[in-house]
Amino acid sequence: MKTYKERQSIRFLITKDEDGWHAQAEGLSIFTEGDTLEELKDNIKKAVRVHLADGEYKKYGLSSANPKIFLAYNYEESLVL
Repeated sequence: MKTYKERQSIRFLITKDEDGWHAQAEGLSIFTEGDTLEELKDNIKKAVRVHLADGEYKKYGLSSANPKIFLAYNYEESLVL
């Protein structure tokens, strides 16, 4: 019997500085970056696939290896990938 609710999504906090775009997953050790926002989005998808491969998603309380991905920019605006 499950005693917790499995998560179905991962939220990334997005920042931008002079070096480009940066993303950090909330509650998971997934970090990535890109020169452009489009490159960052692609890198996030790749990082999630690699990080959650081989059943690792279960270890993090996720319901699948393909969770929804939310991007939060300065906590004001969120996008779904």
